[in-house]
Amino acid sequence: MWRRRWGRWRLQAMQPRFTSPLRVAAVDAVPFRLNTFSAAFVPLDPPSLQATVIVAKGTTAAGAEVTASWAFASSVTTSFPFAAYTAPAAFSNLARVEFYACSLVG
Repeated sequence: MWRRRWGRWRLQAMQPRFTSPLRVAAVDAVPFRLNTFSAAFVPLDPPSLQATVIVAKGTTAAGAEVTASWAFASSVTTSFPFAAYTAPAAFSNLARVEFYACSLVG
């Protein structure tokens, strides 16, 4: 949701402390497979005290959910560089996939 604040427009998440997912979906209704993807991350300020990971939640054409998570590539700075990540075999016959960056607890 876009909100006007102090004369500027800014993007505001609908739920504080959560980011909106990046959604990928087939526009032609033909199922697809997620083989690999590239991602990078700039942590929040202040950074999380827990490890931050990439989470993908896929929905198959049959409606089943599949999930996976990956640790971000190592970095010597406060941000994590782009890297390639391989999806598990379960990420096939997909209708859509949502990507999140979140703190891993436990």
